[in-house]
Amino acid sequence: MYYLGNIKPNIVIFVSDDLGRYDIGYHGSRHLMTPNIDSLAADAVVLDRYYTQPLCSPSRGALLTGIHPIHSGTQHFVLMSGSPWGLPLKYKLLPQYLKDMGYNTQAIGKWHLGFFSKDYLPTSRGFDDHTGNWGGFEDYYNHWMKERGFQGLDFRHNLDVIRDSDGIYSTDYFTDKAIELISDNNNTRPLFLYMAYQAMHSANSPFELQAPNELVKKFSFIKDEKRRLFAATLYSMDQSIGRIVEQLYYKNILNNTIILFVSDNGGAISGFMENYGSNYPLRGTKGTLWEGGVRVPAFIWSPLLKNSGYISDSYIQVFDWLPTILEAIDPKVYDQNRHKFDGISQWKTLNTKKCQNKNQLLLNIDPIWNMSSIIINQWKLIQGSVPKDMSPESDLWSQSFDEDNDFKVDLQRNQSVVYKVLQQMNHPCELNNVAKSFPQIVTQLWQSIQQYNRTAVPPLNKPIDSNANPIYHNNTWDVWYGD
Repeated sequence: MYYLGNIKPNIVIFVSDDLGRYDIGYHGSRHLMTPNIDSLAADAVVLDRYYTQPLCSPSRGALLTGIHPIHSGTQHFVLMSGSPWGLPLKYKLLPQYLKDMGYNTQAIGKWHLGFFSKDYLPTSRGFDDHTGNWGGFEDYYNHWMKERGFQGLDFRHNLDVIRDSDGIYSTDYFTDKAIELISDNNNTRPLFLYMAYQAMHSANSPFELQAPNELVKKFSFIKDEKRRLFAATLYSMDQSIGRIVEQLYYKNILNNTIILFVSDNGGAISGFMENYGSNYPLRGTKGTLWEGGVRVPAFIWSPLLKNSGYISDSYIQVFDWLPTILEAIDPKVYDQNRHKFDGISQWKTLNTKKCQNKNQLLLNIDPIWNMSSIIINQWKLIQGSVPKDMSPESDLWSQSFDEDNDFKVDLQRNQSVVYKVLQQMNHPCELNNVAKSFPQIVTQLWQSIQQYNRTAVPPLNKPIDSNANPIYHNNTWDVWYGD
């Protein structure tokens, strides 16, 4: 056992929404301020080759199930709030495992894994409590979500609608709730806090970020107005993380806590839900299988790690977290359940500084958008691309927003839809397609994708149901099946 005494370690997962690789201080950004995140990262294991899913729902479902989205039916797009489906109930989620082990399981913030039926709500999937939004995005202040012609309030404490929060910035509301939960938690019972921020996701149409004016003024030196707003939104989230970690310290439980920090997917640099993030110097945006869409900031911090304060080059995927956490808490529980997961535990790897032997990563197979990607050893194959009406510049590179820091590439040469692109992983910016030079490698990787595809289940996405319209539910987004 790795934890202190007889008390299992507290688990805190900070999930940022649409945070790009260059949207963080410890990755070299000179105009953003993330002092609390950077401080944690300095004494953490920073995961340089951490891969997530390209969009919100698939990423969150993979994190909480340990299952690859091609096997859970969540591999295409996201879960629309008016669509009657959710993360399949046959999967036991991380909070359910932890609840069985005696944890106080708390969720704050974004859910985005289904709410058409009560069975799919956070409190039906292992969380003792949830405060936040059931859908994918909303206004940061009035907490209304506008999606596909529907609009209504989406702010809950469990089943109860929160109606006294109008004008309160969501990051502040979530932070105060987290501090209250930590303060009230009985130290004899371990805590699991799933802190899924609304930041850095854009709000309602016209899909811009929102931040307190006093924070925006701090970044008056940033010339780009929308990037300035991004910086303020990010700074607010960073301050939130600092306050929560400080409360763990005051509660005298920080020394027995494991903290994960991850982004659910890459920054939305163009098109779909654009937030003026930056994946610099990587190529691609949220929704794509280029590095910029799936290779994101992540680290694990804990005094319980035997080694920390280093950068890991091991390949780690989002669905590795559940088995990793189980092994960190109780190796026996992990061994009893490891056959249920697509992910593998990285706990021993993270403790030894050794590179994981994992050398094959299926990023995704989306049969509806006809796009897929795999990494094997030093090779990456990408087939297809997101529809151009979703993101017309999805295949391009991010700007850094730092003056005199952007490398220059010929943007015009990549305007056409990509069919098969072969990349070498020692060139992470994905500048050159070497498929014609290595046809045998292309064939090998393509055959591996086809082999994975034979194990895939069809996407579960369903059309929007008019019965979900908030006008039928007192102008709130609500359960509408079996109620």
